[in-house]
Amino acid sequence: MSRINNETMTYKASPKIFDVVIAGKTYLDLVFSDVDFPQPGTEVLAGNLTISPGGAANRAVAAARLGSEAGLLTNRGHDQLSTLLFKTLQKVDHLNLDLCTTSAAYRNPVSVAISTGNDRAFVTYDHSALVLDWPAGKLTRTLFVSLSEGLPTWSQPLRDQGTIIFGGVGWDSSGRWPRQILESARGVDVLLMNETEARHFTGQKTTASALKMLREFVSTAVITRGGLGSSASDPTGFIEVPAPSVEAKDPTGAGDIFAAALMTAFTRSWPLRHCMELATAASAYSVQTPGGALSAPDIPAILEFIQRYEGPYDWSWLIDNLQAHGLNK
Repeated sequence: MSRINNETMTYKASPKIFDVVIAGKTYLDLVFSDVDFPQPGTEVLAGNLTISPGGAANRAVAAARLGSEAGLLTNRGHDQLSTLLFKTLQKVDHLNLDLCTTSAAYRNPVSVAISTGNDRAFVTYDHSALVLDWPAGKLTRTLFVSLSEGLPTWSQPLRDQGTIIFGGVGWDSSGRWPRQILESARGVDVLLMNETEARHFTGQKTTASALKMLREFVSTAVITRGGLGSSASDPTGFIEVPAPSVEAKDPTGAGDIFAAALMTAFTRSWPLRHCMELATAASAYSVQTPGGALSAPDIPAILEFIQRYEGPYDWSWLIDNLQAHGLNK
C-alpha cells in the first residue's frame, strides 16, 4: 500500500488537525496587468493593478477557498506593509494564522509583477531570512515545503505520523539548478514543478523523460504545463490532464493554486488523476483574473467553470463528486 493514503494516519484527538499547511515566505504582491513589458527608458500604463498576498499565501488562501482547514507557517513583520498583508489574510475564511511567528526585525518581501497575460516578470525586494519551526502539538494531513529553502528537519517527524509532504522548487536565478535539491526530494511524497523547472533540473528535453528521472527521487512527481494542463507519474503509471482553454489575463500564482487544489484533493484520498483534474481546473480558472491569491476559486466557481468547458476531456467524475460531496468532510 502506498503511504499516500490518509486512511493510515493515526492522530490523537486533542490537537487541532489541519487539512493543509503551507510553509514558506509570504509576499505582498503588486500585480500590474493588461500591460506590455516596458523597454529601458520608457513608461507604459497598466490596465489593472491588484494588491494581493503572494508566495506561500497564494497556496494557503487557495486551499482555504476550496474548503480546507488551512494553516500558514510563515514569518511576519511589524512594518506597515506586513500589517497590510496580514490584515488581508485575516479576512479569509478557513485560514488559520496561529502558526505564524512575528518579529520586529522581519520584513515581509514585496514583489512587483508585470503580467502581459501569457507571461510575467517580477521585481522583488527580499532581505529577511526565513526561520520556521513546527509548533509542538500541531498536526496536519498535508504539508507544502519549498525545497529551494531546504527540507526542514521537522518535516520527517510529521511524515512519520502520516502527513503527506509536498515539495516545490523555485526559479534558480543563478542558473546552476543544483542536484542537491533533487536529492532533498527523497524526503517528500509528492514533488511539484513547472515544465521549465523540470527540464532545467533534470536536463531532459521532454516532460515524459523529466518525469521518469524525477521518479528516481520521489514516489509521485507532478509537472504543470501552463495552457497544456498537467502531467504526472506515480507507481500506477503516467497521467495527463489537459487544461480548459481560457483567455489568460494573468498567470501569477497559477502554479500555487494548482498545488493547493492538489493537496486539498489528496486529503480526501482521491485517485491522483482526479486530484490533478481539480488542480488543473482551479489553475485554469485563476488565470482569467489578475492577482494570485485573490483569483483562487471556490467549489461553486470550479463547478460552473468546468460545466461550461467543452473539449475532448471527460470531467464527469469531478463534476459528479463535487456536486455530491464537495470537499467538505
